[in-house]
Amino acid sequence: MVRKLETNYKILYEQRYDLSNHIIWARDRKPGGMKYFSNKLGEDIEIYYKNYLKKIGKCDTLIGVIEIG
Repeated sequence: MVRKLETNYKILYEQRYDLSNHIIWARDRKPGGMKYFSNKLGEDIEIYYKNYLKKIGKCDTLIGVIEIG
């Protein structure tokens, strides 16, 4: 059942895991690998990747903020 909230709310998107982690997961089929390739990929790529996932709503964390009162 879907219900609408009768108050203001917003959904915030956050990406905790980096591209290195996802590459290792794809290669080894198990989690792990945070920052494993970061020195080769560079910080700009990691930041771009996380921001892109947030932008398209395919990130690993959603935060709901509900206005009370």
